[in-house]
Amino acid sequence: MLPVIEIPGIVSGPASFFSALFWKRQQKHFKEYVTGLIVSSKATISTMNRLFLDGNDQSSLNKFLTESDWDEKAVNDRRLEMLQRNGITRWKPWGIVAIDDTLCHKTGKDIEGVGEFYDHAEGKCVMAHNLVTSHYSDKEISYPLDYRLYHKDGSETAKAYGFRTKIELCIELIHDAMARHVPAIAFVFDSWFLCEDVAGAVESYGKAYVAPAKSNRIIRVGGAEMNITEYARTVPAEKFRDVKVGGRVYAAYSFACSMSKLGKVRACISREKGDVKDFTFFVTNMLDWEEGRMLNTYAKRWTIDAFYRDAKQELGFEDYQVRKLKGIMRHWYLVFVAYSVLKLGMAKGRLGRWLDAETIGKACRHVVIAGIRTFLKWTYAKFRENVSIDKLMEMLSIKIAKV
Repeated sequence: MLPVIEIPGIVSGPASFFSALFWKRQQKHFKEYVTGLIVSSKATISTMNRLFLDGNDQSSLNKFLTESDWDEKAVNDRRLEMLQRNGITRWKPWGIVAIDDTLCHKTGKDIEGVGEFYDHAEGKCVMAHNLVTSHYSDKEISYPLDYRLYHKDGSETAKAYGFRTKIELCIELIHDAMARHVPAIAFVFDSWFLCEDVAGAVESYGKAYVAPAKSNRIIRVGGAEMNITEYARTVPAEKFRDVKVGGRVYAAYSFACSMSKLGKVRACISREKGDVKDFTFFVTNMLDWEEGRMLNTYAKRWTIDAFYRDAKQELGFEDYQVRKLKGIMRHWYLVFVAYSVLKLGMAKGRLGRWLDAETIGKACRHVVIAGIRTFLKWTYAKFRENVSIDKLMEMLSIKIAKV
């Protein structure tokens, strides 16, 4: 990676929106850290510290992340406020809030807050931080809202910070989204969170929820009680209607019923067209919603998975190597900032300005290429100033390294 000559415009422009939250030196480190998350192949402090030609001593970014007196919650609030200033990135009345959890894999057991969690993707227990996050999404844009870190019951961090179940953390994030006045029409989450308490929290704001139901959930239809899979097998094929979700067509049938601990709901039985055996079940509190509205509302939940993938693969979401939670939690919020300035740049690019990219990965590569262009211009300017190659190499010798 060539050294970064100057902070890219996609960062320096939005960074001014955060200037009131930092002292002058902190502003510099804030811009460097966000830039490092975008352009570095590995988002560790030591790696990012080597990126900048006009860089820092070895400890500067570390102190910024772990010791400096700035408020990461205020940074997140300001980030969301910034996104509301643009027509594409602002919240829409037809948007949704998705809630899910993710693992940030780590190897050191002495990192504060790390625990052993089952990873369904790997089929085994791993050492990780476990975050529950909320995410806004509509037809045009998606980005994270906030997160809560889950501490295992009985752990040292649970004793220090207080133990709350994932259900309780999910409810906190629902209240947080509503306190921010996110005008979302619905909350979507997976079957783990489909319970009386979460449903009640959503309904207390007059909002809808859509979630998949486990195949053994008990329902009552027409006075008869059975599990939902048994009921699905009794529904005649002609009652299913075609529903298009994205580019795929599903056969779906919805009906009103009572569900254990949730009361009256509308359930939807869904299967891929032509499949007569494998059913998926969805539930909403909106008794008048049809199959298409239920399935297409829930389908927006994929954006939270896309964020986890992009944040980990492109922005170093789990690359941190600091040991204390203060620095780790700040790192996550700064990844939120990096993701959001890229989304903002992409939104402006759609209007013919700034960053012309369709994915976060392409956006990062655009920023890297722009940085190479700036480096070449700087090099050319030095030659015009009659700076010798030896002197130029001396200036660059510390910075040109594999980062």
